[in-house]
Parts: sequence; structure tokens; C-alpha cells
Amino acid sequence: MNINNITLSEQLLSELYPTLVADVAEQQANLTIQPKNQAKKYLGKNAKHILILSKFQDAVHLPDTMLEFLSNILLACKLTLADVAIANLSDSDQDASLLLKETDPSVVLLFGIEPDELGLPLRFPQFQVQKFNKVTYLSAGHLELIKENKELKSRLWNCLKNIFNL
Repeated sequence: MNINNITLSEQLLSELYPTLVADVAEQQANLTIQPKNQAKKYLGKNAKHILILSKFQDAVHLPDTMLEFLSNILLACKLTLADVAIANLSDSDQDASLLLKETDPSVVLLFGIEPDELGLPLRFPQFQVQKFNKVTYLSAGHLELIKENKELKSRLWNCLKNIFNL
């Protein structure tokens, strides 16, 4: 028998190292299996419970140019990425209802997403601040369109001033 290939039975291990075996058993009992459909992580720390949703096919959260644009918008609203949660709903695995439960938002900003995509039982036009179930919603066009259009930027800014009391 080679000293490098010694196999110990579970009973012998538990007799030699009772504390270690008990700790391992406790750790295994405390393991939680995350559901397959659990919401993906979002960008930001969600400190102020502001959820920002968009759709970008080739990005995890936002393309760099759109993140820069959105960061400037947040700065104008006296917010940072730490205050918000940014999620991309282009992935079919992203469950909007789970994301809403996980982030517990007081404000939801929808960029290029219709309210019914969140399972909301109401529809409202873009750039109309809408309250429902103690949450303030704002539906706006896609971030890329807003970035390139001065009128849309102005409409967005007017809504954000109303939401954040600026």
C-alpha cells in the first residue's frame, strides 16, 4: 500500500476528526440551491430602490456608451450607480417579476420596455409618470433614441424632475 493513496472510511474519519466531520455535515445541511429561474444580478447597489430596465441584445447590462449616458442622467438627478439597480431584459431567462420582488423598487424607469412586459395590469403612454401599488413608473423610449434626440431628452428630464423633486 502506498502512503499517498490511503483511503479512510467515513466511520474512521468521524472518530479521528469529530469536529471536522460535524462542521462539514452542518455546512452541507445549510447549503441552499438557487432556483434555475432566479433573477440575474443587476448593476448597481439599489440603495434607493430605483430600478432601471432596458433591452440591449449584445450587453450584460448596458453598452459602455449607454452606461455613460445613463450615468450622466443619474448625476443630474443627484444619484449614482450605487443608488440604482440596472437590469437588461433582452435575455429570455431574465424574469421581470422576480427582479421586481428582488429589488423592491419605489421607482421603475423603463427604457424601451412596455409596462405589460413587466406583467403590469395597466398601460400608460411614454413620458407619463404613473403610480401603481406604491411604485412610481416612467416608460420612455429606448436609451439610444433618447441620447440622439434633444426633444426626447427634454421630455425625459421633465419627468425625472417630477419624480425626484428636482
